[in-house]
This record gives sequence, structure tokens and C-alpha cells, in this order.
Amino acid sequence: IISLSVVFGLTLPVLIQDAMFQDAVLYSSVAHNLSIGHGTFWFPQYSALNLEGIPSFHEQPPLVFGIMSLFYKLFGSSIYVERVYTVLMIVLNIYFIRVLWKEVYLAANSYSKMWWLPVFFWIIIPVCFWSFRNNMIENTMGVFILISVIISIKSIQKENFWLGWITSGLFIFLASFSKGVPGFFPIVLPLIW
Repeated sequence: IISLSVVFGLTLPVLIQDAMFQDAVLYSSVAHNLSIGHGTFWFPQYSALNLEGIPSFHEQPPLVFGIMSLFYKLFGSSIYVERVYTVLMIVLNIYFIRVLWKEVYLAANSYSKMWWLPVFFWIIIPVCFWSFRNNMIENTMGVFILISVIISIKSIQKENFWLGWITSGLFIFLASFSKGVPGFFPIVLPLIW
């Protein structure tokens, strides 16, 4: 309860305000434009001139904009659509941190019940709760990275579990298709393990 209180205490008060960080405005605008048919998945649009007069918005890979545009299609054009998306990313990150913790401490039942501890340490990192307060792309990338790491660990434990490695690679691709190079970081997990 304490960990979840800290998570939502550090993020929700800012999310319910009407202000947004500059990048969040940019990303939300691109996703909203995509939802109303202005631009395409491969050539998203921010404005008529985009940034620096480039004909389409290519400052970030398009996957997060595509996912967020689906939320705009489902829930309409409110400022709170991106807030719902951000809260969903918080919940998914917490869930997958819990799954990862329980997977790592599968044999030690007393440790596996302490999944709230890594959630607490994760959210008190200032850049982490700042990222969720400001609807950054890293929030979605984190979900894909966590899934990739969970599948990689299961693949390592089963030895020669090729479908797991392929699936993990797919989620690494999705993470990199969300943010770029940082999405490739889980590739080193087998070497670290």
C-alpha cells in the first residue's frame, strides 16, 4: 500500500493538472493528428510545417504515436486521454516489475512477496516519476523492455527455448520502435545473466 501510495502520490497530482511539458504537447499533438487522419503511421504530422520545415515528424519512432492515436480514437480529443494512457503505462510497468521480481525469486517465496520494494525504489528515482508526470515515450518503452526481460529470463531458465528468444527479440524491436537505441538495452541480458 505504501509503494502504490508513493507511485500515485508522485504522479497523479501533476497528471490531473491542465499543464504539460513541451515534449508531451508535441507527442500528444502528433498522436492526436494521427487519430484524426492528419498524417500516416509512417509519416506522422505535427503541423503543416512540422519542425524545421521537414515534411513529416520523424523526431521519434512512430510506435508510441500509433498506440496513443488509438486511445484518441477510443476516448475522443480530451486532454485527459493522454492522462489515461499514462496511468495505464504506470499500471503496466508496476505489473511487469512485479512479474519480473516473482520470476527472479521463484524459488524464494519470502522474497517473491516483496515485489513492492522494487516498485518503491523504481518510482522514487526522480527521472522516473518525472517521466510519468510528463507523458514521455520512455513510459511505453519500459513496458516493452520489461516484457522482453521477463521472456529472456524464462528462456535462459529453460535452455534452448527458441520461441522465447524470438518473442523477446520482438519486444526489443517494439521497445526500439518506441524510443530508438535505448530500446535495444535488453540485448545484453543473456551476457549479464
